[in-house]
Amino acid sequence: MKVGILGGTGSAGRGLARRLAGAGHEVQLGSRDPEKARATAQKLGGGCIDGGSNPEAASFGEVVVLAVPWDSVHATLAATEEELAGRILLSMANALVMIDGEPEPVVPPSGSLALGA
Repeated sequence: MKVGILGGTGSAGRGLARRLAGAGHEVQLGSRDPEKARATAQKLGGGCIDGGSNPEAASFGEVVVLAVPWDSVHATLAATEEELAGRILLSMANALVMIDGEPEPVVPPSGSLALGA
């Protein structure tokens, strides 16, 4: 299966890419900085992992994983809206902030990250 990972250069995206590639899937890491995504793909061993822009990763994947920080979700989805049409989108977004060393949930003004801005 072909999987695109939006925000694929972060720790969650990198870990998921490594595991998916290890299971035999083709992975395209996406980033706002395509060169960073290509360099990250090389560090992960290349092979079935490549890198490019977020729109490239969205176009690549039969399944696309949203692995960006919670406060970047809406901007990333807006920038890849056309490429995501008709694709399966999985979101890893969790609205959490650290308070006194403990993760605390953040409820966006819309009530949900999935509802939009």
